[in-house]
This record gives sequence, C-alpha cells and structure tokens, in this order.
Amino acid sequence: MHVRHRSTILLTLFFLTIGWASAGFSSETPTVEAILKRVEARYAGEGFSANFFQTSVVAAMDITETASGFLQIKRPGKMRWSYEKPKKQLIVTDGKTIWIYKPEDNQVSIGAFPEIFGNGKGAGFLADIQQIRKSFDVSLKEVNASGEYVLKLVPLSKEIDLTHILLHIDPQTSDIVEIRTLNSYKDETRIELTGIQLDQRFEDVLFQFDVPKGAEIIRLDDQGKHK
Repeated sequence: MHVRHRSTILLTLFFLTIGWASAGFSSETPTVEAILKRVEARYAGEGFSANFFQTSVVAAMDITETASGFLQIKRPGKMRWSYEKPKKQLIVTDGKTIWIYKPEDNQVSIGAFPEIFGNGKGAGFLADIQQIRKSFDVSLKEVNASGEYVLKLVPLSKEIDLTHILLHIDPQTSDIVEIRTLNSYKDETRIELTGIQLDQRFEDVLFQFDVPKGAEIIRLDDQGKHK
C-alpha cells in the first residue's frame, strides 16, 4: 500500500472517530447521574403506555406465577394496570385512591394510594419518575450481558418492605425495560415492559373506577374489613 494512500485511510478513520464522539456515542459507561437525567428526560411527557409481563416468586412456598396485560400511566400518580392473563384483573389509581377489581369474583379492594404505592413502592415510581431520586439511594449495579444499565434502588425509608429494586435501562433509548423488586423474604416480582409508547395523552376518567352494583368491597386501609 502506498504511504500516501495509507495516510488518507488513517486520516479518514480519525475524522470518523471524532464524528462518533461528537454525536454522543461513547464506549465509556455513563455515571448514575447521567443515566437518571436521560431517563427523566425520556419520561418527561404527560403519559405513556406499555405491554407488561409479570413474574412473581414466593420463595418460602416455592411458587412462581406469571401474568400479562397493558399498562397506562399519567403523571403524576395516575396508573391503570389491565391484566388479561391468566385472569382478568384491573388495578386503577388516581393518585389518591386505588381500586383492585377482580371481575370473576365481582370483588373490589379499595385503599389509599400512598399506602400501596407511596414512596416508590412496587412500581409506583413509574407514575412519577422523579420519585426515584426522592425515595431511593441509586447506584449502578452492572452493565448486563444485553448491554442494559442495571440500577440498584435501595429505599431510603425503612418503612418500605423491600430490600431493593433493580431497574434495567435500555442504553440506546433510555427506556425502562425491566423492574425487579426483592424483599427481605427473598420474594421477587419481575415486570418486563415492551411496546413502550411515550407522550401519550389520557383523560382523567381513565384513572377513576365506578364500583359495580352488588360487588363485594374490601377495605385495604381498614385491615381488610368487608362492606
């Protein structure tokens, strides 16, 4: 290869490398702060929707259950989880009250949102991404085999009955693609999110629930007393 031709190739590669760097692509793992900022910017819109697949493991009883459905979120605090399989179930909250409806049993459990999802419990932070900063000590656990950033969220409040949450972040889109919640009993709930649609606009009525006539009502905030 002629020296001049080889020099031209090297110079071209040099400028291509500069171009990639200026476009924001980097082989270095970003800081936790950088990852959080990208996630917050990604979910800055009014609402989003996604398909979900949930796996729940009760360690002491060696039980594993799966479920799937569709999720709709409206900031701040409004969520609608529509379970389709294995049984239909609806979890709705307007940020103040939560309703859990099991149509097969014609049963509705009613409680206060802060008691169930407050301080980021469960996947409650999805309805307010800023809750991650407010309620957890966040660290980068690893970059997994799929290249996802895995953030470890340790609750700041000792009242929350969980040891930590593992949040899987897509490095290209900054989407939250998996949530793993673990408690002190080694129980685990894993929620995988797919088909994420951002910048959705939902009417508030979607996050309200009218109790069907004749339905059995269980008060979650009153030691499960029936009405």
